[in-house]
Amino acid sequence: MVKSKRLNSIYPDIYRPELANTIAKITQKQGKKQSKKAKKREMPGETAPEYALPIMKGSVKHVPTKRSRFKVVVRKVERPFRDDFEHQLTWICSSLGFFEPIDKEKNAAAVFKELVLASEKGVALTSTALAERIGMSRGAVINHLNNLLRSGLVEKAGRYYSARSRSMKRTIEEIEEDVDRIFTQLKRAAEEIDTQIGFEDE
Repeated sequence: MVKSKRLNSIYPDIYRPELANTIAKITQKQGKKQSKKAKKREMPGETAPEYALPIMKGSVKHVPTKRSRFKVVVRKVERPFRDDFEHQLTWICSSLGFFEPIDKEKNAAAVFKELVLASEKGVALTSTALAERIGMSRGAVINHLNNLLRSGLVEKAGRYYSARSRSMKRTIEEIEEDVDRIFTQLKRAAEEIDTQIGFEDE
């Protein structure tokens, strides 16, 4: 009788004596589901293994950074048998990832070549002057110049472009120094991560 009164108070519009058993089962199932949810909320999360990073859900957020202008792609390319200027310069450009599949004419190397020859004479060139010398559109030249700037092989002062150094060897050495500095920072950050997770380098 007590159960019937309780059910009648819960379902005043649909309660009928003949439906008492059905309603009781429904109420019992709802009660079990709610108790399971409550227990699940009270239960602590799964214990993370010792090697897992101490990161809580929602604590890691993407931090936008400024777009870096420095980008180097190093590829292992077979060195040419011929040691003339054209082939060696082409090999350097290939090794540094300047040749894209669409650049079948090796225009990137042509742009770089003109800048190297001009820089050796102490002359800087504009994108218009480069386009006239190579016979390309100014827009295409600017695209290659931007890639060369990001690689660190070329520098820009106002409207004028020049090779990073008058010496090709020194240019490559300066790029190597830039890459070494980046890896030094990466290793320092990696050591800090190892310390935070309790990893000891043997």
